[in-house]
Amino acid sequence: MPAPDVLLRELQARREAILPHVRLCVCSGHTCSQRGSEAVLVELEELCAEAAGKGVGVERVGCSHQCDKAPVVHIVSKRARPVLIVECVDDPLQCERTVRLALAGDGQPTGAPCSGITSGLMGLFERRSASARWEALRALGRAHDNKSRSLALEQLDEAVDAELRACAMDGAAAARASRRAARLRARFVPKVDRALKLRP
Repeated sequence: MPAPDVLLRELQARREAILPHVRLCVCSGHTCSQRGSEAVLVELEELCAEAAGKGVGVERVGCSHQCDKAPVVHIVSKRARPVLIVECVDDPLQCERTVRLALAGDGQPTGAPCSGITSGLMGLFERRSASARWEALRALGRAHDNKSRSLALEQLDEAVDAELRACAMDGAAAARASRRAARLRARFVPKVDRALKLRP
């Protein structure tokens, strides 16, 4: 039987092989959670789903002890050192910039924006709907009872519908919005009915 240190090295090597090239580690400490880290986590997962195949993963981590800069995301790359820290990630554009930074730091071409959220091209309705989706995700992260959770889920569903309508005229944006809507609804919206049944 191999020595324990040999086994440990083998396990670490296997773990490194499985892990994505770049990991976006979202702080889930109390302050970050209060300032919307759950929304950051979901938004980054959505952006990474659009950038599929580029080796970017998202995970929740414990408190990073940078509470004055919350919400905080650490970009951990297999290739680039040291760890990059992105502070005050508090809107969809910041999330997109974080993914771009992760891809650029890993030596990958960033190309077109993952989500299509670019301030120069995005129309007023699209910006408003993205903002509404973001606020719904933040409310969902802060919900502590069934009533507030069900209200946040309804708000999210309305925001997703608004985003689909706002992107309807742009084929690529509409396709992205449709994929995002399907993922978000699969993740959250089926829980609305269960939450509503539990309302007092």
